[in-house]
Amino acid sequence: MTIGFYLLTLLVAATGEELIFRGYAFQLLVEKLGPFATILPVGILFGLAHSSNPSSSRLGIINTVIWGILLGFAFLRSRDLWLPIGLHFGWNAVLPLFGVSLSGLTIEVTRYVYRWDLAPIWSGGDYGPEGGLLATIFGIGLFYALAKAPVQPQTAMVAPSVNDLF
Repeated sequence: MTIGFYLLTLLVAATGEELIFRGYAFQLLVEKLGPFATILPVGILFGLAHSSNPSSSRLGIINTVIWGILLGFAFLRSRDLWLPIGLHFGWNAVLPLFGVSLSGLTIEVTRYVYRWDLAPIWSGGDYGPEGGLLATIFGIGLFYALAKAPVQPQTAMVAPSVNDLF
């Protein structure tokens, strides 16, 4: 597999998931129900959609829910799908490049496999970093970074910006 094909495949996958979970239906729900009544249930669905992945765990699903909420927040900050697509793609592209599993899936890109020296509670075990406490800490830290980032919201066609809500 060439690196270009690998990156294109992951970009298409991230874009597809973002269209499903934060696309038009999500934006309508934000408009009708409000952002917080939309982001949490959609984030939970996002996590549950990954529950049948190989080696999934409770912590892995919780971390994926955190990411689902984070990606919803990213949409509200930007009022555009490009920010959540970029975050989703970046996460999915980087993990296999370092030789670790991505949501329980092994994607051989570099023929390099990294075996953690940490307990599975920290490393995520066979599910990959998303199943460990390091990903929990990283995800929570990313919320803070995203809240402080100088994001210029786009003109919303449907959903209001989180900046307009406070």
